Formats: sequence, C-alpha cells, structure tokens
Amino acid sequence: MNLCRHRLTRSFSIICVTVFALVSAQADTRESLEGSMKPVIVSPSSIEVPFGADFTYLIEATNSPLGFSLREAPFWVEREGARLSGKALKMGEHRVLLNASNFDGSSETLVLTINVLTPDKI
Repeated sequence: MNLCRHRLTRSFSIICVTVFALVSAQADTRESLEGSMKPVIVSPSSIEVPFGADFTYLIEATNSPLGFSLREAPFWVEREGARLSGKALKMGEHRVLLNASNFDGSSETLVLTINVLTPDKI
C-alpha cells in the first residue's frame, strides 16, 4: 500500500512509506506501554515485629498510585493512605493483602506477612 502518491521520485515514496511505518510503530509502542502503567508494589513482602510493639509499614509502588487497599488484615492493623500501622497484639504469622491503584487499574496483590515474634526471638 503506497500512502505517498507523489510523482517526484521513487526514493521519495520509499522515504514516505518508511516514515509512516516508524510513526505507526511508535503508536503501537505507546499503546502497549500505556497498557502496562498499572502500579507495581515494590515494598518488602514480610516484616518482623516484637509482640506488643508499635509498627509502621509504607506501601511503595511505581506508576503514581492514587489509592491503596488492605484486605484480610488482623484487627490491630490500620491503613491510612499508603501507611499501615498498629500494635502487634497476637503472636505468629499474619497475612495481609495489599493493592495499589491508579487510572490504569489495580496492581497485582502483594501478600504481606507480618511475623509477630516473642521478645526473646528478637
């Protein structure tokens, strides 16, 4: 398909088709990049906290997250924005599910493990 129907020279037509192909490839690249602009959580997937101690954890994510969600958290874990905090009131391993979101969608779920340790194991 010749998109440049000029009668100048054969080389002009080749240049014109090449430029069109490059612009088209850039548009395809931009579309594929825009499809991958969901946040990616890059915070650690586990923390250790002494029993009875206060703690904070910052949810860090790429691609300009606008919101965060927390699911399946123990009653002593609270979220405010990208910050989790609380007082470790039950020993053992506790799973918390975290997501970050922006206009392009939601991140993959990060499973955060909170290991609440007895004071002698620290």
